[in-house]
Amino acid sequence: MLFRSGIRCPYHGWRFGADGKCNHIPYHDGAIPAAAAVKSWKVVEQYGAIWVWFDPEGGEPDYELPSFGDWHDETYVNGQWDYLGELNQHPMEVVDNIADYGHLSPIHGSTVARFENEFKGHNAIQRQCGPHRTLVGPDGVSPILHTLTVYHGPGVLISHLTGLYDAVMMITHTPVDDGTIKVWHALLVKSPGGNAVATLPDTIAARQFQQAALTAFAQDFEVWTNKGPCLNGLFIPSDGPFMKARIWYKQFYNPRAKQREYQEQCEGVYVPNGIPAYTQAA
Repeated sequence: MLFRSGIRCPYHGWRFGADGKCNHIPYHDGAIPAAAAVKSWKVVEQYGAIWVWFDPEGGEPDYELPSFGDWHDETYVNGQWDYLGELNQHPMEVVDNIADYGHLSPIHGSTVARFENEFKGHNAIQRQCGPHRTLVGPDGVSPILHTLTVYHGPGVLISHLTGLYDAVMMITHTPVDDGTIKVWHALLVKSPGGNAVATLPDTIAARQFQQAALTAFAQDFEVWTNKGPCLNGLFIPSDGPFMKARIWYKQFYNPRAKQREYQEQCEGVYVPNGIPAYTQAA
């Protein structure tokens, strides 16, 4: 339960402040024991959600929550958070998607024209373009969609989409147990009508587009729900740089002192065999 001056445990009503120390026990007037304290973490409220920085070493954040500004832009329709529940999957296999060129056609019906990955610091980046069988316009035809997708750390994905509507997709997955994650999805859509302030028809169109985006994401989700672990997979050069993505991922689940070691092993731009780079002229 949230209160202005802290978080109160619903079991006995003890209240803990931002420093983690208990500052009120409703049925106790004496001194509060110093041992009545819990671990505190840096918290930011933004984009209609609460974000927590978790570090078992107790360090301060070494990168900021991604900022894209559109949440407060009146020409955008703010997304609603879709909670997709718990997924019994290793989070690394969800992050694999950032490099998985090979699944785009059989799972999403995408005809990818250009594709590339870049790994840089705490960011894993995917750039691609091409039509899509699910993200289609009112006429049932998919335009050439361009996506710039970035993992900011291991669990926050931001994707900028252009082609049908200008939109920003957010996907987050939070580990809650060994092999279990909780997943959320949201989409911000720039006024489909080109209005300076989003209108009710804009909101209706944006909600429909969010549902289409969720349907596209659900195509991956269905695979993850049913597949077995693939911790030591057989990958070919045309699949995409899976192993570079997995090395990049290691920096977040090993001592901070090894962070740069992993970054040096994976940083750079990578293009799967048989497809032009995104930055190459079409």
